[in-house]
Amino acid sequence: MNFKRTPSIKTLWQEKKWLGVLWTIISLIFLAVFIYFSMQPSTGEPVRKELEKEFKAIAPLPHAISQDYQSTFKDQHALVEGYYLSTASYQQIRQYYVDELAKHGWQFKQESELRDLGRGLGKTMIFCKGTFNAEIEYFGMDRQPNDWAYAFGLSWGLRPDLCRKQS
Repeated sequence: MNFKRTPSIKTLWQEKKWLGVLWTIISLIFLAVFIYFSMQPSTGEPVRKELEKEFKAIAPLPHAISQDYQSTFKDQHALVEGYYLSTASYQQIRQYYVDELAKHGWQFKQESELRDLGRGLGKTMIFCKGTFNAEIEYFGMDRQPNDWAYAFGLSWGLRPDLCRKQS
Protein backbone atom coordinates (compact mmCIF):
# COMPACT_ATOMS: atom_id res chain seq x y z
CA MET A 1 0.00 0.00 0.00
CA ASN A 2 1.10 3.44 -0.92
CA PHE A 3 -0.03 6.16 1.45
CA LYS A 4 0.35 9.80 0.63
CA ARG A 5 2.24 11.65 3.22
CA THR A 6 0.36 14.62 4.63
CA PRO A 7 2.53 17.74 4.55
CA SER A 8 3.52 19.03 7.92
CA ILE A 9 2.24 22.32 9.28
CA LYS A 10 5.77 23.72 8.94
CA THR A 11 5.81 22.87 5.20
CA LEU A 12 2.38 24.41 4.63
CA TRP A 13 3.47 27.58 6.44
CA GLN A 14 6.60 27.87 4.29
CA GLU A 15 4.61 27.42 1.06
CA LYS A 16 2.08 30.07 2.07
CA LYS A 17 4.88 32.37 3.19
CA TRP A 18 6.47 32.22 -0.26
CA LEU A 19 3.10 32.75 -1.87
CA GLY A 20 2.62 35.82 0.32
CA VAL A 21 6.09 37.12 -0.52
CA LEU A 22 5.43 36.59 -4.24
CA TRP A 23 2.06 38.37 -3.97
CA THR A 24 3.71 41.29 -2.12
CA ILE A 25 6.45 41.62 -4.76
CA ILE A 26 3.92 41.61 -7.61
CA SER A 27 1.78 44.20 -5.79
CA LEU A 28 4.80 46.45 -5.22
CA ILE A 29 5.76 46.23 -8.90
CA PHE A 30 2.24 47.25 -9.96
CA LEU A 31 2.25 50.08 -7.42
CA ALA A 32 5.64 51.33 -8.65
CA VAL A 33 4.47 51.29 -12.29
CA PHE A 34 1.26 53.13 -11.36
CA ILE A 35 3.18 55.80 -9.42
CA TYR A 36 5.72 56.18 -12.23
CA PHE A 37 3.05 56.78 -14.88
CA SER A 38 0.92 59.03 -12.68
CA MET A 39 3.96 61.25 -12.02
CA GLN A 40 4.68 61.71 -15.76
CA PRO A 41 3.60 65.10 -17.06
CA SER A 42 0.59 65.02 -19.36
CA THR A 43 1.15 66.09 -22.95
CA GLY A 44 -2.31 67.67 -22.98
CA GLU A 45 -1.80 70.08 -20.06
CA PRO A 46 0.88 72.32 -21.66
CA VAL A 47 -1.02 72.27 -24.97
CA ARG A 48 -4.22 73.31 -23.15
CA LYS A 49 -2.35 76.27 -21.67
CA GLU A 50 -1.12 77.22 -25.13
CA LEU A 51 -4.65 76.95 -26.52
CA GLU A 52 -6.00 79.13 -23.69
CA LYS A 53 -3.41 81.79 -24.51
CA GLU A 54 -4.34 81.64 -28.20
CA PHE A 55 -8.07 81.73 -27.35
CA LYS A 56 -7.64 84.88 -25.24
CA ALA A 57 -5.66 86.57 -28.02
CA ILE A 58 -8.59 86.21 -30.44
CA ALA A 59 -11.19 88.85 -29.68
CA PRO A 60 -14.78 87.59 -29.72
CA LEU A 61 -17.34 89.12 -32.04
CA PRO A 62 -18.13 92.70 -30.90
CA HIS A 63 -21.34 92.89 -28.87
CA ALA A 64 -21.42 89.11 -28.36
CA ILE A 65 -22.17 88.10 -24.78
CA SER A 66 -20.14 85.25 -23.33
CA GLN A 67 -22.46 82.53 -21.99
CA ASP A 68 -19.96 79.85 -20.97
CA TYR A 69 -16.29 78.90 -21.16
CA GLN A 70 -14.69 75.46 -20.89
CA SER A 71 -11.10 74.27 -20.89
CA THR A 72 -10.26 70.56 -20.75
CA PHE A 73 -7.44 68.19 -21.59
CA LYS A 74 -6.38 64.55 -21.59
CA ASP A 75 -3.02 63.04 -22.50
CA GLN A 76 -3.50 63.25 -26.26
CA HIS A 77 -5.98 66.09 -26.74
CA ALA A 78 -7.02 69.48 -25.41
CA LEU A 79 -10.03 71.76 -25.92
CA VAL A 80 -10.82 75.37 -25.08
CA GLU A 81 -14.22 76.72 -26.06
CA GLY A 82 -16.63 79.55 -25.44
CA TYR A 83 -20.34 79.95 -26.10
CA TYR A 84 -21.78 83.31 -27.12
CA LEU A 85 -25.14 85.01 -27.35
CA SER A 86 -25.42 87.35 -30.35
CA THR A 87 -28.00 88.85 -32.67
CA ALA A 88 -25.48 88.86 -35.56
CA SER A 89 -26.28 86.84 -38.66
CA TYR A 90 -24.19 83.86 -39.71
CA GLN A 91 -22.63 85.92 -42.52
CA GLN A 92 -21.56 88.64 -40.04
CA ILE A 93 -20.07 86.08 -37.65
CA ARG A 94 -18.37 84.28 -40.53
CA GLN A 95 -16.81 87.43 -41.97
CA TYR A 96 -15.62 88.60 -38.55
CA TYR A 97 -13.87 85.31 -37.68
CA VAL A 98 -12.40 84.81 -41.15
CA ASP A 99 -10.71 88.22 -40.78
CA GLU A 100 -9.87 87.91 -37.05
CA LEU A 101 -8.39 84.43 -37.27
CA ALA A 102 -6.35 85.35 -40.37
CA LYS A 103 -4.71 88.13 -38.29
CA HIS A 104 -3.50 85.43 -35.89
CA GLY A 105 -2.16 83.07 -38.54
CA TRP A 106 -5.15 80.73 -38.89
CA GLN A 107 -6.11 79.38 -42.32
CA PHE A 108 -9.68 78.67 -43.39
CA LYS A 109 -10.13 74.93 -44.03
CA GLN A 110 -13.80 74.15 -44.63
CA GLU A 111 -17.40 75.09 -44.05
CA SER A 112 -20.36 72.74 -43.75
CA GLU A 113 -23.96 72.58 -42.65
CA LEU A 114 -24.88 71.10 -39.26
CA ARG A 115 -27.68 68.60 -39.72
CA ASP A 116 -29.75 66.38 -37.46
CA LEU A 117 -32.17 63.84 -38.90
CA GLY A 118 -31.96 65.57 -42.26
CA ARG A 119 -32.87 68.96 -40.82
CA GLY A 120 -30.44 71.87 -41.08
CA LEU A 121 -29.52 73.22 -37.65
CA GLY A 122 -26.79 75.69 -38.49
CA LYS A 123 -23.31 75.95 -39.93
CA THR A 124 -19.78 75.11 -38.90
CA MET A 125 -16.42 76.50 -40.02
CA ILE A 126 -13.00 74.95 -39.47
CA PHE A 127 -9.66 76.79 -39.42
CA CYS A 128 -6.16 75.35 -38.99
CA LYS A 129 -2.94 76.60 -37.44
CA GLY A 130 -0.27 73.90 -37.34
CA THR A 131 -1.87 70.94 -35.55
CA PHE A 132 -4.49 73.13 -33.86
CA ASN A 133 -8.12 73.34 -35.04
CA ALA A 134 -10.44 76.30 -34.61
CA GLU A 135 -14.12 75.62 -35.01
CA ILE A 136 -17.11 77.92 -35.06
CA GLU A 137 -20.55 76.35 -34.72
CA TYR A 138 -23.52 78.59 -35.48
CA PHE A 139 -26.95 77.60 -34.18
CA GLY A 140 -28.56 81.02 -34.48
CA MET A 141 -31.14 79.98 -37.07
CA ASP A 142 -33.17 77.67 -34.85
CA ARG A 143 -32.62 78.50 -31.19
CA GLN A 144 -34.50 79.72 -28.17
CA PRO A 145 -34.14 83.46 -27.34
CA ASN A 146 -31.64 82.99 -24.48
CA ASP A 147 -29.67 80.08 -25.97
CA TRP A 148 -26.18 80.67 -27.27
CA ALA A 149 -25.99 81.64 -30.94
CA TYR A 150 -22.52 80.34 -31.69
CA ALA A 151 -19.61 78.48 -30.14
CA PHE A 152 -15.95 79.19 -30.78
CA GLY A 153 -13.40 76.58 -29.82
CA LEU A 154 -9.75 75.69 -30.25
CA SER A 155 -8.61 72.08 -30.05
CA TRP A 156 -5.64 69.79 -30.43
CA GLY A 157 -5.78 66.04 -31.01
CA LEU A 158 -9.57 65.72 -31.32
CA ARG A 159 -9.45 65.66 -35.13
CA PRO A 160 -5.83 64.74 -35.87
CA ASP A 161 -6.30 64.29 -39.62
CA LEU A 162 -8.02 67.63 -40.18
CA CYS A 163 -5.07 69.94 -39.55
CA ARG A 164 -1.62 68.50 -40.03
CA LYS A 165 1.53 70.44 -39.32
CA GLN A 166 3.06 71.67 -42.55
CA SER A 167 6.70 70.65 -43.11
